Amino acid sequence: MNRSFPAPLCAAVLVCAAHAQAQSVDAPAPAASVPEATLPAVTVRASADASAAGLSPAYPGGQVARGGRAGILGTRDHRDTPFSITSYTNELIQDRLAKSVGEVLQNDPSVRTARGFGNFQESYFIRGFILGSDDVAYNGLYSLLPRQYIATELFERVEVLRGASAFLNGANPGGGGIGGAINLLPKRATDEPLNRTTLGWASGEQIQAAADLSRRFATGQGRRRAHQRGVA
Repeated sequence: MNRSFPAPLCAAVLVCAAHAQAQSVDAPAPAASVPEATLPAVTVRASADASAAGLSPAYPGGQVARGGRAGILGTRDHRDTPFSITSYTNELIQDRLAKSVGEVLQNDPSVRTARGFGNFQESYFIRGFILGSDDVAYNGLYSLLPRQYIATELFERVEVLRGASAFLNGANPGGGGIGGAINLLPKRATDEPLNRTTLGWASGEQIQAAADLSRRFATGQGRRRAHQRGVA
């Protein structure tokens, strides 16, 4: 049986067949194998001192450090940072017998400390702007510290950054920090074992005792740091 097809349909079939034949003829040759890339070796060096890369060295006398943490910029020397930073060391805390962060900041002429009514609440005025104790950072993080009274036995350094710092440290939970920011660094174990006991007495027959202990265990690449410091 003879059957005729419309001319446009025949033309479409011929075009498809020609296109398929052209693709089969013009198909590119398989690409040559790419040689494997070899990355350079990476050498990781650990320090026996936990503070070697995390803390700025102190000036002669050991009372104030050469720099501090500038938020997202990391730990910087104060001469390399467009901000005014003062980092008070644990040696100053021990020498001045400072019991609270407010007593440490009495050494700073740009900070004024105020107390609450009928409680131990501390507030800090940096360049005239208030910074509540809720807005004090612990190792760069907020909402980890006691709300009213912050004792000094738990900290290695008290850092004061003057000026607006929301870009560096983020917004404070209380919406403060216009005049500056306060960051507290935790204590770190040193190379030498530490055994320190502090006793104190205050009015009202209040006796205070603090124990400060630090140790390191293992050697070489398997070095593990152990650090225990507490307040009784």
